[in-house]
Amino acid sequence: MKQSIAQFIKSCLPCQQYNVSRLKKPGLLCPIETPAGPFQLIGIDYCGPFKRTPREN
Repeated sequence: MKQSIAQFIKSCLPCQQYNVSRLKKPGLLCPIETPAGPFQLIGIDYCGPFKRTPREN
């Protein structure tokens, strides 16, 4: 039964269109040099803009 279900899903066009692979292929590593001193390399995480609430938060 498991094989027949797997075969049905493989042949079902809507199933194949919906279940696309969501896994990214691993990228290449990009080594960086060790910084010579403080603040030679800075990293920043950012996100937004966010919707404002009715109270402007």
